[in-house]
Amino acid sequence: MKLLDLAEVTDDAQDAFLRGCPEAMLYHSPKYRRLLVELLKCRPLGVAVADGDELLGIATVMETEGQLGRVINSLPFFGSNGGLLARSDVARRALSDWYRDLVASDGIAAATMVENPLARGTSVDGVEGQFTDERIGQLTPLTADKASPDILMASLHSKTRNMVRKARSSDISVDTDAGQLEALARIHFENMRAMSASPKPDRFFELVPQLFKEGDEWQCWVGRRDGEVAAALLVFHFNGVTEYFTPAVREKDRASQALSLVIFEAMRDSAQRGMRWWNWGGTWRSQQSVYRFKSRWGTIDMPYRYCTVVRNRALLSLSPAELLAAYPSFYVLPFEALGA
Repeated sequence: MKLLDLAEVTDDAQDAFLRGCPEAMLYHSPKYRRLLVELLKCRPLGVAVADGDELLGIATVMETEGQLGRVINSLPFFGSNGGLLARSDVARRALSDWYRDLVASDGIAAATMVENPLARGTSVDGVEGQFTDERIGQLTPLTADKASPDILMASLHSKTRNMVRKARSSDISVDTDAGQLEALARIHFENMRAMSASPKPDRFFELVPQLFKEGDEWQCWVGRRDGEVAAALLVFHFNGVTEYFTPAVREKDRASQALSLVIFEAMRDSAQRGMRWWNWGGTWRSQQSVYRFKSRWGTIDMPYRYCTVVRNRALLSLSPAELLAAYPSFYVLPFEALGA
């Protein structure tokens, strides 16, 4: 076996390996990593384990520079998962040994491996962390029969069924429209500003259609009311998993439940495509209302961890705002560890 820089492995070879791994997610794909490099101007450090021409495993890692040293993530940016993917224990050990050596190298301030909810345990096997943080992965299992509106509706909580029905009675129409990605970005920005949260940058929405194939790999779902965009949703499709990536709803249309109908139709489409999972992404344990909303769509909880090593303890003296400013879009350490 040998270790290869992922830059030496063709996209086709990587995609073939990933599609042979049921637990592989969008975040492991070459296109998504290219998006991160273009968007964050970070440095890719990933490697692959190969036996001759056969890939046996990959580790996807990104690095950024900051005032207190280099920070590495697998992976950065709005809850991206990462972790080790391997077809054998030997390959996994080779990847974990490589990662430990990387973390111990000069200039590393902190390193975080984000567990893959579809490969809990194995994706961080051999990866130690001084600090751990947890998210609740929430995923809805999809089957072909859920393309039927009646069958999908029956799988939902009664309150969610009522929200979908309310949107229908409010004359919300739903379709896909790649031309409305800019509208989605605008409404998303307004939603995040109202919550004093950080929105995804405009450049992200510019890169999506440049790097991914519309229809097959991403879709912009739109709910209209009186011809105007009331709600929108960006989803990605990869390896049997639909990623619920960016939802947005106009404030004046929240009561109409337009977004619920958009999600419902997008989920039906995913079932028809043969997707196995609808991934809602990670939820903080403190986000009880968010967790409850997602859980009513028939989700299964798949908790996953952030495993962090801090090598420059000066990071622990920073405030949350200082950490975010020093290493934007990268996870550095759990805020509750500050001052430790």
